[in-house]
Amino acid sequence: MGFLPSGYVKIVGERFTDLPICHPMGHYLEAFHRTGFYYTFVGVVQVTAACLLLIPRTATLGAVLYFPIILNICILTFAVRFVGSWVTAPLMVLANLYLLCWDYDKLKFILPFNKQTDLIS
Repeated sequence: MGFLPSGYVKIVGERFTDLPICHPMGHYLEAFHRTGFYYTFVGVVQVTAACLLLIPRTATLGAVLYFPIILNICILTFAVRFVGSWVTAPLMVLANLYLLCWDYDKLKFILPFNKQTDLIS
């Protein structure tokens, strides 16, 4: 649910936060906002991931789509020393990893490890 409002803000083209530009996170988000289409694209992907996660049948796909987004947010949080989400971002990464592990049986066929080769005798 957390991606719905943040994604919507990006889709409509509004600035994500009121942090001043002198703050490292505010500076990053201002530059991110000025990218134009990319900013909107990220918002669409966030809303799509949120909607997919809310529907049980598509939750696995939502978790796969959500993982790189939340991992990027988590790394960014520590990179710019943003104390506003230094606890929640890693917890959201852990929650997403839990969902991916929960659905391992569905995902193991696309993962590159333990590929068995068919031997023709």
